[in-house]
Amino acid sequence: MDPKDAHSWRYMIKAHGFDLEGSLQVFQQMMMEGFVPSEPTLMGILSACTGVCGLVHAMRLHACIIVSEFFLDVGVGNALISMYYKSESLGSAVGYFAAMMSHNAVTFNTVIAVLVRDSRNEEALALFQRMFLHAVCPTSVTFISILSSCAAITRLNIGKQMHAVCVYNEFLSDIALGNTLLNMYGKCDSLSDAERLFWTMPSREVVTWNCMMTSYVQHKRHEDALQLFQHMESVGTLPNNASFTNVLSACTNKTSLPDVKRLHVRVVGDRSHTDVVLGTAFVNMYSRCGSLELANKVFRNMCSSDVILWNAMIEAHVKAGRNMEAIELFSEMQATGLIPSNVTFIVLLDAFGTLEEAKYIHAVISRHSLNEDRTVGTGLLNLYSKCCSLEDVYNVFDNIRQRDTVSWNALIAAISRHSSIKDAFCSYQMMLYEGIMPNCISFINLCDACKINNASKEALWIHALILACGLEKDFYVRKSIIAMYGKVGNLEQAQGVFGEFHDHDEITSNAMITTFSLSGKSIEAMSIFRQMQIEGILPGRFTLIDLICGFVGAEMLPEGRRLHATIYNGIHEDDLTVINTLLNMYGKTGMLEEARKLFQRANKQDSYTWSVMLGAYAQCDEGKDAILIFRRMLIEAILPDRVTYVSMVSVCASQTLLVDGKQLHVSILENAFNSDVNLMNALINMYGKCGSIEEASKVFNGMQTSNIVSWNALISVYALHGKGKEALQLYHKMSKDNVVPDSVTFSTVLSACSHSGLLKEGLECFISTGKSCTFKPTSEHVTCVVDLLCRAGLLEEGEKVMKTLLMQPTSVSWTILSAFCKMHSDKDRGEQFARNALDMEPENSSLYVLLSNVIAFTTCSEKLLEIKKLES
Repeated sequence: MDPKDAHSWRYMIKAHGFDLEGSLQVFQQMMMEGFVPSEPTLMGILSACTGVCGLVHAMRLHACIIVSEFFLDVGVGNALISMYYKSESLGSAVGYFAAMMSHNAVTFNTVIAVLVRDSRNEEALALFQRMFLHAVCPTSVTFISILSSCAAITRLNIGKQMHAVCVYNEFLSDIALGNTLLNMYGKCDSLSDAERLFWTMPSREVVTWNCMMTSYVQHKRHEDALQLFQHMESVGTLPNNASFTNVLSACTNKTSLPDVKRLHVRVVGDRSHTDVVLGTAFVNMYSRCGSLELANKVFRNMCSSDVILWNAMIEAHVKAGRNMEAIELFSEMQATGLIPSNVTFIVLLDAFGTLEEAKYIHAVISRHSLNEDRTVGTGLLNLYSKCCSLEDVYNVFDNIRQRDTVSWNALIAAISRHSSIKDAFCSYQMMLYEGIMPNCISFINLCDACKINNASKEALWIHALILACGLEKDFYVRKSIIAMYGKVGNLEQAQGVFGEFHDHDEITSNAMITTFSLSGKSIEAMSIFRQMQIEGILPGRFTLIDLICGFVGAEMLPEGRRLHATIYNGIHEDDLTVINTLLNMYGKTGMLEEARKLFQRANKQDSYTWSVMLGAYAQCDEGKDAILIFRRMLIEAILPDRVTYVSMVSVCASQTLLVDGKQLHVSILENAFNSDVNLMNALINMYGKCGSIEEASKVFNGMQTSNIVSWNALISVYALHGKGKEALQLYHKMSKDNVVPDSVTFSTVLSACSHSGLLKEGLECFISTGKSCTFKPTSEHVTCVVDLLCRAGLLEEGEKVMKTLLMQPTSVSWTILSAFCKMHSDKDRGEQFARNALDMEPENSSLYVLLSNVIAFTTCSEKLLEIKKLES
């Protein structure tokens, strides 16, 4: 073909369609033959120049346009801006707009869309105002961009103004504009406006229904979202993937599982296969509804998968506490050739808990060059903090690029837990030095640092910094300040912060109640609670729990009962945690009948409820009734947990119920609790108290793992039954097994030696306490040595040891000396020692009995000696 005019060249270029290279070759040939391109030709070739490759050619075209007659042409300018927009060269698009001599609605619409896409929403709103200065009328396309901008920066007032203008200009017949309005109201938390608009829209498409469902889900109106989905189907609108994803997001707990299953059957029936996006949604929902097996089934049946689907599956296992399976899934994912994303590691980090595991995943992250990623680095930092490795925390933090407030907050939190308040402050100052402004979380972490380190002076500094930053009105910050002052013992400041604001809420009121409760000021805590009721603030469960925990003494029981009456009148009366705390209060104050009534009235009980009730029976020495309750628990198919078993074993120990204790032991083995060290220690103690040394030894020898408490428990059993040599043998075995003895170990061994008359061995043991690096001899150890010497008749030596080694002799040590003086008929010293004990504890009536017994016994002994002399 021999083109003869510009129109022919234009059609030639158009014939190449999206073939950029072909279009450009024709265009270049046209230019070489001396033809001047027309406006449509230039616009056509510009529309073909998209993407990075096309951008280079477009810039050359731009240079040609500048020197051509089309430089001032609005249509060509619009095409050029649109080309830059599609090629993601947003700066060039905005720059060319500024250079244009004239603009029309298309020009403004394109540039506003560019600014919104680049998240420059304030500039987009400003440019919208400039349209009116240029006498350019906005179109429905303009309002779609502006409303999207209002949604992004939550400008509800401007959004409502735009809505009014759209109504005035009769733009609402544009369904795309209506959908954007719906989205704006949802994002700006104006659900009532969204509902009003939705039900008055002249027509709706599937996107419209999806927008409304999304708003319901975002505002946790899950039931409304489900009903809207059903209504959409009833009016004949076919749901798409986004519809199913929305309705699945509304299924948030186990009660929603039947709905999820029905939807799944429906989706599978409607199509030959489930796409990845929808499959991921089903995995998430089955996981959220507590059915990991069904989530796994969906995952395994997918024809194709991507990183997002794998991430969802890994996260499901981590949230279910199945960490090993999550790690195995990660390995399987790598084997498929998929490259993990930063989200993969953020999710996976929660599956690790030991330092060795942290080092492993750190190495994997480094291999994928994500150790400098801000979010991954922050997650890794938190993991090392959990593993108490502050050195690794610092190393990870130093490698993070572009650190933000979240990264610094994580560092300050780690330092607060594992280092000094001074180091936490240094990190805070470094954050400011890098130009990162602190937020509420920053100061909450610093408040925690003061609480952990009991730093009263620094608490005042932090409070001053919070005031300087103007963050004191934040409820969570205020709560942290109150809790901080309470922990460091500055109740006056805590009350001052609480009283400074009149807009009290549950958060700050609960903080003040907790502060008073922990300080033993339950009356003041109750006063705050009553004030909450007057102000119409409904107390949360934690508020009530903190209050109840303060009413454990007999003198506070009336207040506890009044609080119970308040709860019974409708506030959290069915909350199991609150019921358990009330049960605990009644049990600890010996009100067994009240506890029993509450237990029987409770609509539901968990294993902890039964444990607390068992503890109440044990507190009142009702061991047999506790056993009956435990058996009833088993009959009702409630599986005992570790706490329940510990309570029951303690009951058997205190009541010396050996037969019941053995039955418990069998039940513990059957339920695979034999690996629980604390429970095994309780069994050793129980067998010891019940006189079964052999069974205690069997439990100890059969333990998979043991700790220092286990060794101490068996040594104590030997000591209790006068088996001093066996106690010493076990003590020496500890050293061979590299188990470091503690203070309790030495006290128990010394007691065993004392009761078995092993003077030499006991003294050797005491001397070894002085060589211990872990602790120094205590007054309890010295008292044991005094007892050891006195039992051997060495009263003077016992007195010397006590006076030499004890800076301040205790009433117990004086009592021991006095008792042995009575045994050895040493009246004068026995009487003096008893009086010394009385001087230290004049209110202790048992010491008066001791003194009178010493005097009476020695007087009687003297008279017997006189009679024997007369008889001889």
